Amino acid sequence: MLGELIGGWRSNCLRASRASYRLAQTNDIGLTASEDGHTESMLRKNYLNPLLWHSLR
Repeated sequence: MLGELIGGWRSNCLRASRASYRLAQTNDIGLTASEDGHTESMLRKNYLNPLLWHSLR
């Protein structure tokens, strides 16, 4: 499977990818948070923090 080929999945990586791409697509934090079952503050903390993304690379 793909996970084995890339050395495993990071925790919630597909969920995070979906939220990030959807936020970029809509540029609407409220809509994206609602669709993903997040609060706006959680979305800002987890998906708009460049230091977090830098640490995941």
